[in-house]
Amino acid sequence: MSDLRPESLPVHGVGRDDLTLPDPTPDHFRWWLLHHLQYTVGKDPEHASVTDWRLALSHTIRDRVVTP
Repeated sequence: MSDLRPESLPVHGVGRDDLTLPDPTPDHFRWWLLHHLQYTVGKDPEHASVTDWRLALSHTIRDRVVTP
């Protein structure tokens, strides 16, 4: 049977080091939060509800946690 562990699966044309995000700074985190608010949730900060902000925050944190 094939080895299906994530570290054994091929990633074509991309090195493992290319898959990691840089260490976050408060400015980077703010940028990604606003990015998700606008492009993932589809709201601008002036018209976003608490739920919209929570969804944007959840996506921002997910991106940091689920990095390879």
